[in-house]
Amino acid sequence: MSSRSVLNHFLLLALLLTACHNGQQMRQALSDLQARNQADSLLTDDSLALALTQYFDRHGTPNERMEAHYLLGRTYADRGEAPQAIAAYQTAAEQADTTATDCDYRLLCRVYSQMGYLFYKQNLMQENLRSLNLSAYYAYIARDSLAALNLLAQQINTFDRLNLPDSVIAVYTKAHKGLCDLGYEQTAATFSAVTIKSFLALAQFEQARECINEYETKTGFFSNGEIEHGREFFYYLKGLYYLSTHQYDSAEYYFRKELFLGNSFNDQNAASKGLANLYKQTNHPDSSAKYALYSYAMNDSMHAQMATNEVIKVQALYNYTRFQKQVLEERMHANEEKHRADFVLTLFVVFIFIVISVTYIKQTRRKAEREMYQQKLRELERAQSDILQLRDHEAENKELIIEKEETIRKQQAEIDKLRLKIKGTLNDAESRLINSSVYKQLHKKADKGLELTIEEWHAIHQLMIEILPQFYQFISSKKYQLSDNEYRICTLLRLHLTATTVANLLGVSEPYISKMSKKITEKLFGGSGSSKKLSEELSKIC
Repeated sequence: MSSRSVLNHFLLLALLLTACHNGQQMRQALSDLQARNQADSLLTDDSLALALTQYFDRHGTPNERMEAHYLLGRTYADRGEAPQAIAAYQTAAEQADTTATDCDYRLLCRVYSQMGYLFYKQNLMQENLRSLNLSAYYAYIARDSLAALNLLAQQINTFDRLNLPDSVIAVYTKAHKGLCDLGYEQTAATFSAVTIKSFLALAQFEQARECINEYETKTGFFSNGEIEHGREFFYYLKGLYYLSTHQYDSAEYYFRKELFLGNSFNDQNAASKGLANLYKQTNHPDSSAKYALYSYAMNDSMHAQMATNEVIKVQALYNYTRFQKQVLEERMHANEEKHRADFVLTLFVVFIFIVISVTYIKQTRRKAEREMYQQKLRELERAQSDILQLRDHEAENKELIIEKEETIRKQQAEIDKLRLKIKGTLNDAESRLINSSVYKQLHKKADKGLELTIEEWHAIHQLMIEILPQFYQFISSKKYQLSDNEYRICTLLRLHLTATTVANLLGVSEPYISKMSKKITEKLFGGSGSSKKLSEELSKIC
């Protein structure tokens, strides 16, 4: 580590330790780190997370201690240090006070969910099932039925890995019905593929066929009859169905399709294994032997890859042992370091106070400038709307049109000045948004009255994460309160689309948008209002 990096880490820790005397600052640091986590930012520096756990272990509430250790676990997970991450998650779960009325059950649910994911990656299936069950249990207590059903459905993969087809089908049936009852048929359909093999193992061919049809028609994973890249293993499952029902031509077609399109060892192994079994059943021993040998070669490659993964796991355990030794050594020198830190902190207190004060003043001024900028944009929009109405009777309103055009010119000049003033200091998020290719393409498509594709929705979500992280965090946290269409309406209105163009992109009528906007405003902000009012409220969230 360079001397400059060491100094930066030292200054960060000094700032955080000084802030121990101010709980508000530490809680803000915890909130900021959680926001980065929810925005899917990669957390690789454990200095901040460790400082937060040390502070809240002494001064925090049970919920704050749980959150700090959870974020430490997320940091270790992003660094590829699974044992440390699991230990941090276990510590986080121990901090929860489930007897308290304000216990954060949603966070406790996420703790066990992340722990279950790591157990699955480490091939610890029983521990995975225990964590998923606890996660689903706390999701139900938090009244988050959707999360609970998704966590239940994740057990399908675990039971499939354990080769327990009866359990796979039992869990799938329960989770599928629950998701469909809540209106999440597309989500339910995504779990149908993994159950095909279990239905075939129990000779329930009709149910296997239904799973195939549902996966192909309801998941949205297919375009022009072709599955999206990375999901080619489905072709093996479909070929397996045709092989089990003695439709050999169709079975060969799908096995070869996976062999041609699937790039992973798993795809190549499955396809060759399927062809070997096919030719064995149809009495073609030479072809069967050919693909059996290829399957064995793929198995060798997979075992080599698994061996490499095992080495990585052992390395992670070694790192964990070294980590524990390091912690012990640090504790032995704690008193000496404390006296040294107190001396250094005394020197930094005045400097930090000045920096914080100056930063606060600048942020307050920038916030006021941003609010003024947004207000001017709304005034300009109203003026432009007025002039369009006046132009319908241009002859009678000539003088008013001239006056309104002059007003628009002045407003535009004020906006340009404000834009220049805030540009660079705030990274000019609104300007970056407007100048982005995704934003421009979206407005072009809206003007043409075309509906958005799945890929375009994905691009929009990426745009919000990069440019409007606070809005993305806000709307994501409200997603379970909103229907899919309500969520999409909020997103499009935040991107400065009108009710008419939003209707075009969603393939619905404008009155429908107005009706839904009233419901959304009531859910998110209280009271009712038009799509324009909803857009104004959403635009305040940068």
